[in-house]
Amino acid sequence: MGNRKTIWIFFRIFALIFVVTTPLLFLCGGGGGETPPSNIAGIVVYHPPTNEIKYSYYHYIPTSALQRNPVRVLLYGHGSPKLDTYSQMEEYVRTSEIPRIKSYCDTYGYALVIMVTPRNFGPYPDYKMNTQSMARWVMFNNRFDKSKYKFYKRPDLLFIKVIDDFMNFLSSNGYTPYPKVFMTGFSNGGMQSNRFPILHPGKVAATAIGAAGAFLYPVEIWSGITLTYPVGTSDIGKIPGSTYSLATFKQIPHFIFVGENDLNYNNDPVNFDDNYDRDQATIINTYFGSNAVERARNFADYLNSINMQSTAKVYPGVGHNYTSQMLVETFNFFDSVSTQ
Repeated sequence: MGNRKTIWIFFRIFALIFVVTTPLLFLCGGGGGETPPSNIAGIVVYHPPTNEIKYSYYHYIPTSALQRNPVRVLLYGHGSPKLDTYSQMEEYVRTSEIPRIKSYCDTYGYALVIMVTPRNFGPYPDYKMNTQSMARWVMFNNRFDKSKYKFYKRPDLLFIKVIDDFMNFLSSNGYTPYPKVFMTGFSNGGMQSNRFPILHPGKVAATAIGAAGAFLYPVEIWSGITLTYPVGTSDIGKIPGSTYSLATFKQIPHFIFVGENDLNYNNDPVNFDDNYDRDQATIINTYFGSNAVERARNFADYLNSINMQSTAKVYPGVGHNYTSQMLVETFNFFDSVSTQ
């Protein structure tokens, strides 16, 4: 009888050990060669600002993205309507931008990252703090460097921190991310998708630029005229932390798209001082096109002329609208880019 009781006690202890340790072995990847846990998939995750990363960001990882090896990461640039606070900008991104792009990430298998970029709509000189378009006033050290404007400065460096933070998150969960991001955006987000790959080309696998209105060219001088940022790259070396390299930039495939009727004055960034000064506006209109459609075609033609892979698409009957066809063709373009 005593032996039976002893055996029963040992059996219960063994069962308890098995129940407790088996889930731990799974979560830690024990056993070797097992598929990493996929409980990170299928939810939109909010990352609040920190001392290291002053802007918040959202990520979304569909199961389809985790089935790719390596995992492809989409960095999505957003614009916005006029909003008064940063918390309103976060809410706008959560309720408008994420729903716009999320289903396409599901279908095509891309992990999504959206950094919430602010924009100051206050009086002069506040309105020059156009972080979303990566305007000159937020990129250089200048007379606007007052403590109240520090929050708006250097979105490009924050993009890098967000990219690295998210890549580390994927790696820590057992997945291998492709080390360069795929980037796209529309309007102000399109300007980000043009400018960030030039400022930091080593971070970008391919870019799809939607309705940017005007473009930063990888050129220092045009027809004897010196092109300063954000028209050209003559002074890009004065932007602290820029890693611009023409040779590296030329390796980035481009898809440039715009609506045929995207000709409204209020949607043209060249008309507004928070994007360009008047001398730069004159240069753009004189040499690169008088409207968004001409400028998109001319930019793609220039990139092709320096032996880059670039395609421009003008969508008939479309104004300043981000259509489903644009998104489908953006992801088809990304899928044509090899990560092997």
